[in-house]
Amino acid sequence: MGGLKNRADKLSFELGFYLSFISMLVSLLSKILTYILMELLMKTFKSLLIIFVLFFFVPYVAMAQSYPTKIGEKLGNGIVNVVTGVAEIPKTVMITNRSKGPAYAATAGFMTGIVHMLGRTLFGAVDLVTFMIPTRPLVNPDYIWYNFNRETSYDLNWQLR
Repeated sequence: MGGLKNRADKLSFELGFYLSFISMLVSLLSKILTYILMELLMKTFKSLLIIFVLFFFVPYVAMAQSYPTKIGEKLGNGIVNVVTGVAEIPKTVMITNRSKGPAYAATAGFMTGIVHMLGRTLFGAVDLVTFMIPTRPLVNPDYIWYNFNRETSYDLNWQLR
């Protein structure tokens, strides 16, 4: 019986040893898996944070990049309209000549051309003075060479570009 008890004690000891070894192994694997999952979550969190920040700030960056373009276009439009305003006289005379004849073009067409010249030049000067506020051009067409066969008109609605 003594041998049986020793054998039972030995089995109990070995079983306890194996159970504690397995417990330690499970604990170690648990810590390793926790570490791996935490690293994965941190990387995922960092990636999501970066994506969130990019989506949050991209519209502002786009606006910041387009603002200089818009004020540059308005400044250029103002300079061109001040310089080319005088070309409204022959343009309007040619358009009036085609539609109403040479006699009307020489009188009323010439006077209308002077009015359009003053309008394009003055609105160009307004664009030069207010180029920091990016509004749409008030003269239609924007530049005199756009649609040269159409008479100039003016839009007094101030709209941002």
